[in-house]
Amino acid sequence: MISIIYDYINWEEKQIIKKLQEENIEYNIINAKDEPLNITGKNSKIGDVAFIRCVSHRRSLYYSAILENQGIRTINSFNIFNITGNKIITSAYLYKNNIPTPESTVSFSKDAAIGVCNSYGYPVVFKPASGSWGRMVSLIKMIIWQKQFFQ
Repeated sequence: MISIIYDYINWEEKQIIKKLQEENIEYNIINAKDEPLNITGKNSKIGDVAFIRCVSHRRSLYYSAILENQGIRTINSFNIFNITGNKIITSAYLYKNNIPTPESTVSFSKDAAIGVCNSYGYPVVFKPASGSWGRMVSLIKMIIWQKQFFQ
C-alpha cells in the first residue's frame, strides 16, 4: 500500500490520487498536521511506501527521516529534502551536475556581500539560504554606502 502524506491537498495530489485509482493501486491519505508520527515505534497507518507531499519543508524532512529509519521507502527521500531545503546546497548540487543556474555566490559578511554586488553589477537578487514562497528575497538595484544602515 502507498501512503500519501500531505498537509494541503493541491492539484498535484488530486492527480496522484486519480492515477492511483485508475491503476487500482491501494493507497491511503494521511494529513501530516493531524496524524501523530511515532518516532520509536511502528506507525500502523503508513504503508510500504510513503509518498511525502507536504508543502511544509520541516514536515517533509521529519516524516522522511523517521519513516526511512523505520525501513519504509519514501518518495522523496530525506536526502532530497535535506538538499532542496537549502538554496546554497541546492545550487552547489545543480552546479556539480551541470544543470544551468544563474551565477550565484554565498557571502558570510556584509562587506563580502557588497563586494560581490559591486563585482556582478546591479541589479542583484539576495536570497536567504532557507525559506520558501519568495519570503525575504530582495531585488537590490544599488547600494548606497551609509554606515548607519550596516551597524
